[in-house]
Amino acid sequence: MTKLERHEKILKLIASNSSISVNELCKIVNTSHATIRRDLAELESEGLLERFHGGAVLSNKKRFEVSFNRRINQHNVEKLKIAAAALERIEDGETIILDAGTTTLQIAKLLVKSGKHVQIITNSIAIAQETADYIGPGVTLLGGNLDWHNMSTVGLVAIEYLRTVMVDKAFIGANSVDIERGVFAVDESSAFLNRAMVDSSRQVFVVCDSSKFHRIAPFKSVDLDEIDCMITDGLIDSETAGKLSGRLNLVIAKD
Repeated sequence: MTKLERHEKILKLIASNSSISVNELCKIVNTSHATIRRDLAELESEGLLERFHGGAVLSNKKRFEVSFNRRINQHNVEKLKIAAAALERIEDGETIILDAGTTTLQIAKLLVKSGKHVQIITNSIAIAQETADYIGPGVTLLGGNLDWHNMSTVGLVAIEYLRTVMVDKAFIGANSVDIERGVFAVDESSAFLNRAMVDSSRQVFVVCDSSKFHRIAPFKSVDLDEIDCMITDGLIDSETAGKLSGRLNLVIAKD
């Protein structure tokens, strides 16, 4: 098991159990106490968990996630460039899904200004507010359980609605991107909802700034072979870009 796989396994176990001991992790992951302690120290330094004597618990940062209002202002220049590149790929008359990410929020803002007429389906309360006066076919806010940390709705109600539609394009954000395995989310609810969005779309676009290639999140939401296009910024390193280009259509947003 690689270090990345161990880290993902550890995060899933803690997410499922709220806390777990070093001894339990050693048995489940089948590695030494020293290795587990190093893994926990690295994950704690990234703000993903908090250690205590003999084990670890979920971070108080809402299951590994920085709050929505803080994330809006992170990598904002890059997100704007990505949103502009995404806008170029949206045509008049289309029906699109925008998930509850901060990059997709930027896409929504540009759509309002663009004059393009599209039907928007979203689980983002922030996007619904941003597009409230949008002069277009309309905006559908998915129902479900309120996740106020992410200003979104999640759960079976949202998933069941998505099973009744087929849209032209889905634009999905990422908490983490593994260049071999796909897109990951910080919680199960978001991952399940993103899966439903993928299944309801003819084309899938993943929009993520380059910092997401250096993060870990525990729950897979999209496989690489399900992605028609990934849009990121110019800060992506050449090795990562090269590997991704061999797997999918990679677009690097320019100024």
